Amino acid sequence: MLLGIGLITSCGQSDVRVVEPTGVVDRYVIASGTYQRVMRGEIVQIIPRKLEVHIGDEIIIENQDNITHMIGPFTVRAGETLRHVWASTGTIEGDCTFIPDQKVTIRVLPQTQPRTKKSFWPEIRVENVDGATVNTADFNSDKVLVVTIWSTWCVPCRRELPQLQKFAEANSSVSIV
Repeated sequence: MLLGIGLITSCGQSDVRVVEPTGVVDRYVIASGTYQRVMRGEIVQIIPRKLEVHIGDEIIIENQDNITHMIGPFTVRAGETLRHVWASTGTIEGDCTFIPDQKVTIRVLPQTQPRTKKSFWPEIRVENVDGATVNTADFNSDKVLVVTIWSTWCVPCRRELPQLQKFAEANSSVSIV
């Protein structure tokens, strides 16, 4: 079992807290070439400018780029992955290397009730092309979910479908809806 350890310091005193993770994980990947994209003026959306988490939640930041990046209070060196479990409440603000002239604000809230993994989708039931009912609640897991919305009149959408099918066949660990 993973336990989170937080170190809080102020006025020469430090307090180490052991926090049991809630199982809620915010995972962000800084892709290779991100810095070059930012330097070319591209807008890169990896982490929200405002992030709200709770004590015991975990953040994982994987830096696949070839330079060190800063995200709020965190510095993640090239090729490394940072894992952090939030141990105390408060608001943290800091610079972000891939959000030009912007700061990232992270608000850590108290854990008021037992939490479960975040659901990124409301529960929606739709019929797929095979006529089967698909419920988005079935996909709230650690498994990667690819959602594609297309129409028969959309030529680029129709061109994409065979490639999406090949991707699905080659990646059985990914759910495609």
